Amino acid sequence: MKISQLKVDALFGLYDYSIDFKHDEEDLTVITSPNGFGKTTLLRIINSLNPQRLYNLYLLKFKQLCFCFDDGSELVAKETDAKTGQKGGGDTIKDVRRGLSLVWSRNKKEICRFDYSPETLNDAKSIAYRRFLSKKHYILDDVEAKDEFFVDGEGGEIFNYELARTQKQEQFFLQLATIQTDFIGANRIYYPIKRDRIRRNSYETPILQVVSELKQSLSEAVTEFQDNFQRLDSKFIDMLLEDKGHKISEDDYNKRAALLSEKIDELVQFGLTNKQKLPSYDSDKSQILDAYLLLMEEKLEYYKDLLPKVRLFSKNVQQKRFADKTIRVSPQHGLRIESDNGDILRADMLSTGEQNQLVLLYDLIFKTPKGSILLIDEPESSLHVAWQNDFVDDMQNIARQKGLQIVIATHSPIIVSNTPDNQVFDLFYLQNKNNA
Repeated sequence: MKISQLKVDALFGLYDYSIDFKHDEEDLTVITSPNGFGKTTLLRIINSLNPQRLYNLYLLKFKQLCFCFDDGSELVAKETDAKTGQKGGGDTIKDVRRGLSLVWSRNKKEICRFDYSPETLNDAKSIAYRRFLSKKHYILDDVEAKDEFFVDGEGGEIFNYELARTQKQEQFFLQLATIQTDFIGANRIYYPIKRDRIRRNSYETPILQVVSELKQSLSEAVTEFQDNFQRLDSKFIDMLLEDKGHKISEDDYNKRAALLSEKIDELVQFGLTNKQKLPSYDSDKSQILDAYLLLMEEKLEYYKDLLPKVRLFSKNVQQKRFADKTIRVSPQHGLRIESDNGDILRADMLSTGEQNQLVLLYDLIFKTPKGSILLIDEPESSLHVAWQNDFVDDMQNIARQKGLQIVIATHSPIIVSNTPDNQVFDLFYLQNKNNA
């Protein structure tokens, strides 16, 4: 599910914004402004639509948020009246522990809701923290946890589900699961990627994480492919005995064989299989050849998900024309980086701009789920002007191939100028327009 509009009332108590995210067939939106107007905050608001991070909305200062989705539903997060208490001397003050109500509706009819109530937060936090510590086999010597524990990761998920359980509002999180978001932060080349599938040494920089993960995932794929290849080889005789093959013409055979050869050559290029020569057509053995092609097609089907990602990643890397070096995808190296004088380079010896490109492309292509909402903060970080100039086109191409909705927060006038006007929202202009 994608977002079609986001309306914010009194963000930080100051700003009102309304941003449309659907632009004909392009699912890319660019948000720009001077510092302090909430570009990154808007990305984080959208990224909070997740059971692990939903509590961020409670901690953020605003009066109301309204998310409109492309299925016609709306999610409204609205601040409820804060409790009042007595201060010494009889002064009445507002309790900062406000309430927050999140209501999902369609055609003005409520589907489900979820509430952050100051009266229930502490008990839910205590239970969630204890449950987390018990699961990790930690000693329960402290049942207190700071808010940071509940705004991301497993702690946030346990906490929100505990609140939902006590309020009998579990349906809200089933609805929330229809949204997938992914956030790529501005400091991506300096801090390890949080959402790694493969846990790595915390001292490993993101670019070395990329190399390690790519090497492991590709080498594991090759091993599994070879095992599957051998298993299917033993199936060939059974296919013949069961008359799985049919008589085929030379033209049909050559067309299918050409497609298989093209795919095999591409897999060989990325080191994912060995070179294989397909047999020539023989009319007397066409039934056997048909069974053989069926088997080969089944074998190569194993790479149907991985190959498009490797192809897209490699194509984008080659288009960047890294200065005086060649970068190739490899199961043996993850990334094989070779200078024009023949030296093999470590990935962390690349410039910050080159590392930025590789980390960003890897994240986009291998990590970001298909059909998700991708949020990118300051993509221009360390990027040369020429690369910034290509950035919007690159993102739109990847978005089309993976069915992504992309929202970018940037200061770059080059990225802004390369984006169609109806896809750019300047928060400074919107705020001054509202004030006027």
